[in-house]
Parts: sequence; C-alpha cells; structure tokens
Amino acid sequence: MDRYKEIREIIITSSKSELNSIEAHIASMPTVNTSQVLKSNDFIKAISEFPEKSEVEILKTIGFETKTDNLSVFYRATRNLIHEALLLDINLDKQFEYSNSFRNKATGRKKLILAEIFLKKGLLENANFLLDEIISRSTKYEEIDQVIEGYELLKLKSVLNADVKEYDQYDQKLIDLEEQRTGLHKARKHYQNVSLHTGLPLPKAFKAAIENGLKEVKDISKKSDLYSVTYFLWLIEGESLKLKKDYSGAVKKYRDVLEIVRSKAPLQSSEREAQILLKIAQCEVLIENYKKAKEIFSETANLFKKSDYEHYLISSKIMFLDFYNGNYSEIKSLLDLRSRSRYITSLPYATAQYEFFNGAFLYLNDKPLTAAKFLFSKANPTASIPFETQLGINFLLLISGIDILSTHPKIADKSIKEAFKNLEEIKADHSLGKRDKLLIRIFKKLKARNYDFEVTLPVIAENLQELKRDSDYKWTPFSHEVVRIEEWINAKNQKSVKPTKKKTTRKIVAKA
Repeated sequence: MDRYKEIREIIITSSKSELNSIEAHIASMPTVNTSQVLKSNDFIKAISEFPEKSEVEILKTIGFETKTDNLSVFYRATRNLIHEALLLDINLDKQFEYSNSFRNKATGRKKLILAEIFLKKGLLENANFLLDEIISRSTKYEEIDQVIEGYELLKLKSVLNADVKEYDQYDQKLIDLEEQRTGLHKARKHYQNVSLHTGLPLPKAFKAAIENGLKEVKDISKKSDLYSVTYFLWLIEGESLKLKKDYSGAVKKYRDVLEIVRSKAPLQSSEREAQILLKIAQCEVLIENYKKAKEIFSETANLFKKSDYEHYLISSKIMFLDFYNGNYSEIKSLLDLRSRSRYITSLPYATAQYEFFNGAFLYLNDKPLTAAKFLFSKANPTASIPFETQLGINFLLLISGIDILSTHPKIADKSIKEAFKNLEEIKADHSLGKRDKLLIRIFKKLKARNYDFEVTLPVIAENLQELKRDSDYKWTPFSHEVVRIEEWINAKNQKSVKPTKKKTTRKIVAKA
C-alpha cells in the first residue's frame, strides 16, 4: 500500500481536535528533539496546511533528503505516531484503557473511513488490501458491525469492477453476518433482562421469562461460533443457578466465564474480569465461605487503582469479611493503614466508614466504654454521610451504652439518649428497611422496661423470630449491622446487663 496516501487521507479527514491531539502526542514524546520525530511533526503540519501539494513538494517543504534518509522507515514511524495519538484522543480518561478490543475498534474505524476514500478515488487495490486487514482483525475480535461494514465496501468494490460473482459471494456473506449479529444482540438482550429480573425484589415472578431466555440463547449458541454468545449464555446460566440458590453451581459456571474472558481475544478486558470476579465473590459470601470470598475480593481490588471508588468499595467489603471471620489482628493493621490514606481523610463518607469500623473493632474487643466514647462525637447524622453508615454507628453507640449501664451509668445514659435521638432523626429523613425499623422498635421496648432483658424477652420473642426466619427481616452480609442485634440480645439475656465477652461477640459477628 502507498503509505504516503494513507497518511495524507487520515490527516485531511481528521478534525481540528484530532490534529491538535496528534501534535500534543508528538510533543510529549521523550525523543521529541530527534530529527526523526521533528520531521514527522513538520510533515503532518505541511499536509494539513497544504493538502493540494504533491508528495515531492511536501517532502521538500520539510527538508527531507530522499538521497540520505530512509523514506519507508520515515512513513512507517509517522503513521504509527498518528495512530497512537488518535487512539489516545478517543480513549483518554477511560477506565481500563487500552484494551485490545478498544484499540482494534478505534483503528478499524479510521481504516474503514480511509478504505471508503480509496474506493471513491478509484484506488481499488489499496482499498481491497485495507479491507482484508480490517475484516481479518474485526473477525478475530468479533466486532461484527465493522466486519459487516468491511464487506459492504467490498460489495461496492465488486460493483465498480462489474464482478457479479464476487458481488453474490459478498452478499451471501453479509446475510450470514446479519444472522450472527442478530443472534449476538438477542443473547446480550436476554442477559440484560436476566440481570434486571434477578435484581428485583420478587425475582421468582420472572422465573419463566428467565428460563425462556436461557432456552433461546442456547439455541443461538448452537448456530454461532462467537465467543461473545458463549459468554452471555454462561452468564445467564450462572444467574439462573444463583436465582435457584445453587451458589456452588453458579461459582463453577462463573469460573468458566472467567476462563474465556481471560483467554479469548474478543472478551479480554480488565473490566469484564473484575465484574466476573465480583460475581464469584458474592456467591462465596452467600455460601458463607467468607475466607474464600476475601481472597477473591482481594484479587479483584488489584485490578483497580487505589484511588478508584471501586477499590474503596471492595476494600470495605474485605474489612466486613475480616469481622465475620474474626480476623481482629488483620482488622487492626488495616484500620491503621486506612487512617493514613488520603482517600479516607479527604472524603467524608470514607472517613465515616472508617470510624464505623473502628468503633466496631473497639466494641468487639470487649471495650464498650472506649467504643461509646469514640463513637459519641461521630454519631450525629450529616448529609455528606450515607444514612446506612449513620445507622451502623448509632446502633453500635446504643449497644455500647447499654453494655456499660451498670459500670458507667452517666456515660451510658448520655450515649443511649444520643443514639435514640439520632436514630429517630435518620428514620424521619430516610426510608429505612423493614429490619432497621423493627430493630428500633425492639430497642424502644427494651428502654420501656429499663433494659431488663429477662423481662423484655417474652415481649419481643415474636420480633426475634421475624429477624431470624422472615426474608424481609433477615440480616444480610455487608450491611451496617456488624454485630447482629438478635444474637446480641440473646447473649445479654443469658449474661444479664454485663459487657459482652469477646468470645460471645465473635460468634455474633461470624454467624450468618
């Protein structure tokens, strides 16, 4: 292919913004002062400013010595600089940048434009060479839309050549590709439907729709060799197993998905890998295999920068899991580390989450007095902190106060009053879940009976059963309730109003 013409056509079809990006990219090169890079920059500017000039005139303008300089190497280097700059211009500031799929899609788009220009100018051989390259790469990465565009342009070439046989071949190929594209679209749509249904409050109502979707995608996969179709099929199967509460089966299926995401070119993406790992980790949590879940969350966290919000969320989940596993030494070291993090100290919601974890750590290490003193000044609800975190802090403040009633009555009374006041304020300003509303009612019944657990237990017995057996009231992992209240009440009833022992509180936390 004529590299000069390729470079010229890309430059004259690029926008002003793209040309600025090319110039900025070249200026940022570590070898910018070398004659090679400087000449490439001058070459691009000359074509942009004088598109009507011939190749020889352009080369003379930039002082290129054709006798001593290697023209082929110069063109290849210049073209690579342009492609890199345009990719950066499109992909700047995107999460998981520079994936193979993205690079090929961006490059393919530019080459399709160039191939169309070649065809319009009658440069059929150049167009054919370029289209073969586009189709080959787009097929490998399953960019079906670009493959179809490539064959549409090849059809145009056969029209220009008056080649009826070739035209019919491309036409049949396009029919097959359209069927492939329709199948892929349906598979993606069914997966999106399943994802929506499983996230709704009553997913069982959509069971038939999910099964029908799964059946259709299975039929599509039998006729398609696209890895993307297999990817969506296995995801749907995983979600279906999860809906049936076969979490171990779902983990196996998601592991299959993870394998093709890591090994097959069309699917390779850090973002996809992270999404699948999070699905596996969530299933391990539902199995109550918290140790394994922590390992997977830790693996997922490595796919994000420490400054990313996603990394913060995953790190928070890891800390919850440490509580459930009773890993108090790890919690302490992590708390100390997080307290020095710029993310924690600069964002109010992250600071509050750290304070909540620190309060839980103090309480569960048999230090309710220290926990109450620490949490008291941090329990007041504010708009910049999620109300769930505020609920968690105030529940901890309340049980800490109740635990120290017999030993430090003044601090206890102050803590309990502050917690009740804050809980009522949160309840008035936000829509609380059924469990949280019921917990507040239980605490009010305790208060009305002067925190006499032996007297209160018969009154709240039915409430405790609801917390245990009713799905609307059951405790869920990663909630703001690190110390499960029903377990705490049972322990308090057995031990009267004394600070909860470490051994007991660990059982409260770890039990799911």
